Amino acid sequence: MKKIRNYFVLMMVALMSVASFTSCNGDDDDDPESPASNSKIVGTWRCTHEKYIYKENGKVVEEYDGPYEGILLYEFTSKGILIMTESGEDTEMATYTLSGDKLTITNDEGATGVVYVKKLNKNNLEFEFTDKGTYDDGTTYEDYDYAKFERIK
Repeated sequence: MKKIRNYFVLMMVALMSVASFTSCNGDDDDDPESPASNSKIVGTWRCTHEKYIYKENGKVVEEYDGPYEGILLYEFTSKGILIMTESGEDTEMATYTLSGDKLTITNDEGATGVVYVKKLNKNNLEFEFTDKGTYDDGTTYEDYDYAKFERIK
């Protein structure tokens, strides 16, 4: 479980190895506005729930669906800066743009990741993505990740 958790956090925080993500688009019944509203994402969000399924050669290697174990904060500023902090210790900065339900994050090394926002309203942010590929040794992998955040500021 730690291997995938670390992979998820690393991928979202450092955006080092994954270039694109996909997800489902969703609406919020309480707030009919589009998830694209940049003003809605500005603020500080705490990860409260995560789900992941990691497969190699079609077999589930690790999976988890429950509360986020630890503290993961995303602070989106109105100037397009994203400050990501895990457990109050590891902090990464990136830039972000939100267009429609497409959230694009670029780290300071220029690596870019795209997450499709599933839900965004004044109190909730949710996204999910999948990644598939083949390692150098021929092992295929599939990774599905979902995260739910609640606004704290």
